[in-house]
Amino acid sequence: MDIDLRIEGADELEAKLQLLGKNFANSALYGALLDAAKPIADEIKKTTPVAAAPYYRYWKGKRGGEPSRKPVQGGTMRKSVTRKRVKGLDVAAVTVTFKSKAFYWLFREKGTPKQAAQPFMRPAFDRKQPESLAIFADKLRKRIEKIAAKQNRLS
Repeated sequence: MDIDLRIEGADELEAKLQLLGKNFANSALYGALLDAAKPIADEIKKTTPVAAAPYYRYWKGKRGGEPSRKPVQGGTMRKSVTRKRVKGLDVAAVTVTFKSKAFYWLFREKGTPKQAAQPFMRPAFDRKQPESLAIFADKLRKRIEKIAAKQNRLS
């Protein structure tokens, strides 16, 4: 799944970010990216499937003892939607993902050999992408202006 995105004015943006300095530029970028990811995360939360009724979760007890069962209310996957920074890349990046206890989102989204795919993340992304791009552009512009104004006061 590739996403092709063209940004007009990227050269001017890069020049402005370089004037701010690396730390301030990263702060502005990550802040704007996190703000832009919020509508997508909210839409994913809204469309994430939830079990209709409580169900039992089974597991083996400590040291291989008797199997145990615990009633669980649905909604774990919906509650675990989160936005976070992606580290270790050369560029600023943010992802909308699930906390580790809801690892099974992938089975629902992509399917398994015995379960057909029931995508809910990609359609949510597609619906909210234009809104997120507008938020990103607006928030980044405001953050750059705010940091530049502070730097001018300090000079």
